[in-house]
Amino acid sequence: MKKTNKKLKFTTWYDAEFIVSRDSRDETTLALVYADVNDKRLLNEKSFLKALKQAITEWVKNTPEGKSAWEQSSKDFNVGDLSLEPTHSKSSLWTWLDRAGIQNLRIETISHSNTCEAWSYDTVLADLEDGK
Repeated sequence: MKKTNKKLKFTTWYDAEFIVSRDSRDETTLALVYADVNDKRLLNEKSFLKALKQAITEWVKNTPEGKSAWEQSSKDFNVGDLSLEPTHSKSSLWTWLDRAGIQNLRIETISHSNTCEAWSYDTVLADLEDGK
């Protein structure tokens, strides 16, 4: 949690983290989403998504960059498309994210087609029948 001083008005910011997944037959893709939010309610994934959608919708409606991104995504703008957009304070998207209570949005995408069928995250990796 960090505190910022904006025009002598203190705002508490909270670290939000989400894992957004896509599983298909051919690949597994994860988007690790990190952001600073100014409302604890935005730590909830549904609340965060609602605020994010609101910000993206306004950005698409009100800026040439947003309209262009929407068209380039074939009107299917998703987290993968968002990960390619600049979200720094000089970007047009930043204004809308900030109004929604979201700053410092960062998205790391991991995609791999070589997913394991023989084992999973929870596969026990020691062959000891009696636990010894």
